[in-house]
Order: sequence, then structure tokens, then C-alpha cells
Amino acid sequence: MEKNKALSLIICLSVVLILPFIASAKQFQVGVTPAVINLGEIRPGETKRGSFVITTTSDESFMVDIDVNRGSLDFFNGRYGYILEEYSEEDASGWVNFLNVPIYLDTETGGSGSGTIRAEQINFIVNVPEDAEPGYHLVEIAPNPEVPSGWSTAVNIVAITKIHALFMVSGDVKRDGDVLEINARNVGSRTRVDVLFHNTGSVSMFAAAKKIDLYDTEGNLLENIWSTKTFTRPGEIVKLTGFVTEALNPGSYLVTANVSYLTGNVAKETDIWIEGIPGQAAPVPGGPPQEAAFPWWVLIIAILVFGFIIYRYV
Repeated sequence: MEKNKALSLIICLSVVLILPFIASAKQFQVGVTPAVINLGEIRPGETKRGSFVITTTSDESFMVDIDVNRGSLDFFNGRYGYILEEYSEEDASGWVNFLNVPIYLDTETGGSGSGTIRAEQINFIVNVPEDAEPGYHLVEIAPNPEVPSGWSTAVNIVAITKIHALFMVSGDVKRDGDVLEINARNVGSRTRVDVLFHNTGSVSMFAAAKKIDLYDTEGNLLENIWSTKTFTRPGEIVKLTGFVTEALNPGSYLVTANVSYLTGNVAKETDIWIEGIPGQAAPVPGGPPQEAAFPWWVLIIAILVFGFIIYRYV
């Protein structure tokens, strides 16, 4: 019984201490419109202006900063999926500049009191560089409310839906790639497999060797590995690297690699030869390490110092 009374007392005290903070908590009610800003077609070297509106019913003044990031592929899961064939994965977030940020939403400029809707138009410009890739580009704009300095009460910031700015850079769009060759070698206790992928298109994209299969000479599957995603620009050749956890014995193997990118995939099959002893480190380019030369200058300095001491004190 005494234990139950003590527990009840602790709970009551906790509620009494927490309630004032809950009662005094301030909350930002913030919204944005529209959710998608389609700026249409922009030529390389041109500038275009866009805008959106931030609204709030909060009776407090506060600041709103803006973060701009690379667009997310989740955006294309809905109605805009059809443009993927003309999409450039080039990062265009650095092309967006805002004219009036951070934004100060003041109760005096838009009315005050709970339930009053205040709105502020946010303007930005997109500067497309001369060497911009053709195709659709997507940036993600995230308004970020900031707590005014000096507030001592609890604050609840309601998350704002991110805005997506979409635009098309003029030019011929091509998304394509090819696997040039596959190499393998033992590196320490592992076997490294490099798939050389060539971006033969006109736009940047991420590519990954999602499936690399290694077979022995009798056709038995020995290993199935993969690489991480790698960013590649038009005309660039990149290595998509995977590792076999235990080094393979020297000899001949059949390897197939399937490289995937956002709108397609390409495969290659070839024979490879692995040299070296499993578990032995790969040779250092340029031959075996050379022994360090004896530091004769140290001996010369020692002789000079010894001679000076003899001359000075003998």
C-alpha cells in the first residue's frame, strides 16, 4: 500500500511539473503552395524566375530560411514518371538563388491573432549555366522555420512539405551506356572485380553493377557480388567495383556483369584470368620497394661537430 502511495505521488508531481511547459508551448503552423513549380523550358545560359507562397496561422513572428538540395527520385513515382527518359541526374541545386531570404513573417505585416492567415511570396531565380546538360532537372526546396532567439518556452515546429522545382534544359537527351570490359585480381584476402562502364549518353546518371556472377570452368556459380552506385557524367568511364570476400585461386573464370541505371541496363559476359596467390598482397606498381639510402648527411654533420669540439677544447 505504501509503495502504491509513493508511486501515485511521483506521478502527480511529474504531471504538475510538465503541464506548465505543455500549456506554454508555441507551435508554428506553416504551409506552402504550390507543391510543384514547373518552370518549363530554359536554354543554357538563360535565367528564369519562380516563386511560391508561405502561409501561417501562427500568432508569433518568426524566421524562415530556405534549403535547396538535389531532387529525390521519389518525385517520379507519381504523375511525373513519364519524363524519366529525358531526366538528367546532374545536380542543379547550385543554380537556384533566392532574392529575399531568410524570410521574416511578422504579425504586423499580415494581421495577428489565432486563425488569421498570413502569406509571404518567396521569389527565386534559376541561372542555367552555358554548359548545362540537356533534359529535365529537379531541385528540392525546403523551407526551414527558425526559433526566434530569446524564447524560453517549449516550441513545436510543424514540418513543412518540400517544394519541387522542375525545368527542362533545351537540347537532345540520350540516356545510354555500355560495359567495356571486366577485370579481376587478388588484393590481400579478397578478389577485386572491376566493371568498366562507359556513359555514352548526353546526361549524367548513377550506375551500379547490381549483379556480378563468377563461374568456374565447368559452369558452376562460385560467387554473386555487386557494386555500389557511382555517379557518371556524359562520356565518362567509371569503375564499378565489387569484392569477393575470400580470394579466388589463380586460374580462368567466366564472369557476367549486369549494370543498371535509372532507365535501363546493359550486360557483358567474358573470360578472366586471376593471377597471384590467395591471401598475398597485390604487387606494388613499379617493382619491389627500394631500401632507403643511408643518410650520409647525418654522418658529415657529426664529424664536423666532433672536429669543432676537438679544435675548441683540446
